Amino acid sequence: MDGLQARLFSRLRQDRQGDAIAQDGVVRLPLAMSTVAEIEAAISRLPLQQAAEVSEWVEQWLEDQRQLSPDFVASIERGKADIAAGRARVVRS
Repeated sequence: MDGLQARLFSRLRQDRQGDAIAQDGVVRLPLAMSTVAEIEAAISRLPLQQAAEVSEWVEQWLEDQRQLSPDFVASIERGKADIAAGRARVVRS
């Protein structure tokens, strides 16, 4: 690491309270974040590509959550109960 990099990493260490920055410059974020503000702050420090990966993951997670709404889960349970009770039949197309 040259002098400029060392100064920059030193400055980053001072600016990022609670974060640990390894000598290789990798930001080690806290393992637990409990507020939206903490999560936003952590994401804002990521390189653009990694922030995009987080965005993609969040979108997929939200989609999964919408698909597993209480109404959807209840519908699946009713379907299982109907099958177990013989109130359903398989329709083949």
